[in-house]
Amino acid sequence: MKNLYTACFQIGIRPKSINHLAALLMLKLISLQAQVGVGKTTPDGTTSKLASGAVTLNKLAAADTADRTTYLRGDNTSAKPQELISTSVFGGFAGNSFPSSNSYVFARPKTTITLTSSKQITASAVVGLGFLGSNRLTDNNIHIDISFQLVSGTITGLNGGNYIAHRLVNEKRTYSATVSPMLPAGTYQIGLAIRNTSNYNISNNDYVNGWVMVY
Repeated sequence: MKNLYTACFQIGIRPKSINHLAALLMLKLISLQAQVGVGKTTPDGTTSKLASGAVTLNKLAAADTADRTTYLRGDNTSAKPQELISTSVFGGFAGNSFPSSNSYVFARPKTTITLTSSKQITASAVVGLGFLGSNRLTDNNIHIDISFQLVSGTITGLNGGNYIAHRLVNEKRTYSATVSPMLPAGTYQIGLAIRNTSNYNISNNDYVNGWVMVY
């Protein structure tokens, strides 16, 4: 132990206790080896290796990219986070009535977006609907979906066959829909649409509120 303390003083370490000595020796060894990562002795600015050298981990961010926003995956391919291009909101009274129909009808407020190339959108909306009187459905005859219309023409549900089917009752309740598809270039009217396949008129209605984000 005396020889160990003597060696420490010779290399400039002044320990105050055995534990202090152990900590100082560890720090000294690390500084002498000039390690920059676990098991690494030379900096390369891109990876860190485990002590065995068997596993190499990529940097989280590639510093050599001009905008510093490219990220490396485990397979060394790069990707950029999605950028939000625009957000459109819509809201207002949904409409006095939605008669029986086999086609979608927009709850009145909707928004228009123009895509110059294929983009992903995310849209969500909620509406208050109900029957007046004693009408109460026993089947899920009211279909609600986020839908689009290309300037004019057929209103199409963006969830396809995965629309939500509801059983409305004779009181006002809220109903919602969400979707996140890829759309080709074009100008779209987008909003919450209702397809009333029941025998009753939906006329106990409230407001619709929603938004569309383009990425």
